[in-house]
Amino acid sequence: MKWAYILVIFLFFSWLLKGQQQLLHSWYMWNTFDWNPAWAGMEGSLVLTGLLRKQWVQQPGSPLSRSVNAHMPVYIAHGGAGLRIRQAQLGVWEVLDVSAAWNYQLELGRASVLSVGAAAGMVQRQLDGSRIRTPQGTYLPEPVPIDHQDELLPEGIVRASRPTFDVGIFLLTKRLGAGIAVQHLTAPVLSFSSFGFQFDRTFYAAISYKWEFTRTLTFLPSVWVSSDVWQTQTNISLLVQLNDNIFSGFALRGYSMQTLDAAIFLIGVRLGEQWSLGYSYDMGLGTLQQASNGSHELILRYQLGKPIGKGKLPPIIYNPRDL
Repeated sequence: MKWAYILVIFLFFSWLLKGQQQLLHSWYMWNTFDWNPAWAGMEGSLVLTGLLRKQWVQQPGSPLSRSVNAHMPVYIAHGGAGLRIRQAQLGVWEVLDVSAAWNYQLELGRASVLSVGAAAGMVQRQLDGSRIRTPQGTYLPEPVPIDHQDELLPEGIVRASRPTFDVGIFLLTKRLGAGIAVQHLTAPVLSFSSFGFQFDRTFYAAISYKWEFTRTLTFLPSVWVSSDVWQTQTNISLLVQLNDNIFSGFALRGYSMQTLDAAIFLIGVRLGEQWSLGYSYDMGLGTLQQASNGSHELILRYQLGKPIGKGKLPPIIYNPRDL
């Protein structure tokens, strides 16, 4: 079977990945389009997803990230399209990432779809120099101007932006899902007046499986790996689905069994036929747990649940699943 050979390739490359991920997400299985443009339209209908994450609570300047995305199938073009907006606050930095995605989907059988996609957009990074403090700097009450005693550091807000590109591939069958994606493919460099900042090229690989244990109980194990080719972080999770509308799960994230970063507790529920709500709590397992109260993540999904425009649903849609 063709998909079996493709899966072997996926696993081979995921083994080679070594790197450190960008923003963390615990609900990656419900937000596949956020990291892989090949997922656009794979659910057979319009899907809207919003996510809010507060990391390392009680740590000053800890990351706060927000993202919104929408995607849908484009049957006439045998593919899908989507739009993604992400914004994050990282200490004195703010990051904005906006991109549009397109993919082409190939049916490999009655219930197997292979999708290849790409995204193009703009990434912007903003630095608030007024919030920086240096040991030798002068910081008197206004109207006295700030003086960092460092020519490289700005005293106000500076920003820069560059185009960015993502690519991805995803294989979806009745029970199995596997994908690989690369974000910031060209590793764009932002040029500020006195310094530059380069975005790391980041690789992602994921594999998930759907095991229907009984008619009312389903197990959804998955693995998500992220890399910048220097270090690798892995997230291993297990979601349990009860009566098709209640989800609970547990996950471990870290660089290895000796360097675990967090234990993650997840709970989700369907709010009717179209809405789903999920929450996760990350309990730190490293030394950082002594200075924070963990991390919180909230995700809200809307799935229209019917085809848009003319055309038939891909075969896999008749076996809906949560990835």
